[in-house]
Amino acid sequence: MIAMSPAEPDGNAADTAKDARSLKRRAGSWDVVRTVLSGFFGVRRRAQHESVKLAPAQIIVAGLVAAALFVASLVLLVSLILSRVGPGA
Repeated sequence: MIAMSPAEPDGNAADTAKDARSLKRRAGSWDVVRTVLSGFFGVRRRAQHESVKLAPAQIIVAGLVAAALFVASLVLLVSLILSRVGPGA
């Protein structure tokens, strides 16, 4: 007799994985932003990754926007610091 695991009541792992993929909800804007920002820091959880369906285009666009905002904030910060120090310092 073949023993079945509790996660596979019918004994078919492919059907179980297919059902799990179909239960994923489509990612909203906040999900994409949270995914990209946590990716910048490298702290994304597996449960967060598996709970939503992310399209590659969503991640690419959000990543480019986040990177541009990061670079712009660094440029602004450096120019602000240099303007306070004064010329010739």
